[in-house]
Amino acid sequence: GEIIYVNKATCEMLHYTKDELLAMQVFDIAPEYPVSLWPQHWRELKEKKSFVIQTIHRTKFGIDIPVETAINFFEFNGDEYNFAFTRDITERRKFEKSLHEAKIKAEQADHLKSAFLANMSHEIRTPMNAILGFSELLLNEELTVKERKDFATIITSSSNSLLKLIDDIIDISKIEAGQIKIYNADCEINHLIDEIYLTFSDQLKEKTIDFVLKKEKPNHQFILNTDEFRVKQIITNLLSNAFKFTHEGIIEFGYFTYNKNYVCFYVKDSG
Repeated sequence: GEIIYVNKATCEMLHYTKDELLAMQVFDIAPEYPVSLWPQHWRELKEKKSFVIQTIHRTKFGIDIPVETAINFFEFNGDEYNFAFTRDITERRKFEKSLHEAKIKAEQADHLKSAFLANMSHEIRTPMNAILGFSELLLNEELTVKERKDFATIITSSSNSLLKLIDDIIDISKIEAGQIKIYNADCEINHLIDEIYLTFSDQLKEKTIDFVLKKEKPNHQFILNTDEFRVKQIITNLLSNAFKFTHEGIIEFGYFTYNKNYVCFYVKDSG
């Protein structure tokens, strides 16, 4: 395990002088190859003559750096030598890690897309069934005027739900294609969330839920330059989900400011 030769690049990589390294052993810079493993390593080296490994080398400052080492066995005048040509692969490891993370994200995105499409196919059937079913019922000549109006109202409501689902699917496609457009303008936030609150208050008739709105700023004094439609769309989607899965308890939404420059919109529920 004695070191009998090092070049300048080794000294620079490990931050030792040449004299310091020549006074050391391989075990001092290769912690994954302690003295106890050296006989086994040497037997493998003599048998294979050469091989490539990925390991770590420890610098003078105690920092472990990943390296790829090509090891070669050489015999001269009865003495056995181990020639090691080492490359710092820190950047490669970073690249491999980023590739691995990108792969995981791509797989997650693919899974989410599949789940989204499966959910959408189910969501689309609900209004479609209502539209088809009540359209057929309207053909019944014995219906009263009130019944016809009620059925027509259900068909209209289901049609609007179906259009919203289609808009969501189109938005997803635009986001994936990088074609979503944001149109910023001054938006009176309290007025916006008051509208959302009134819209969802109608859904409380069939549920025993406390529906709470919390606004930090006084009315008509809080303006943000943002895309009003998208802010409304996001909060509406979160609230729709909250109402879908909350049958009793509480649904709360609103906003608060923090660190002077940030606004947090939130939706929380007991469902």
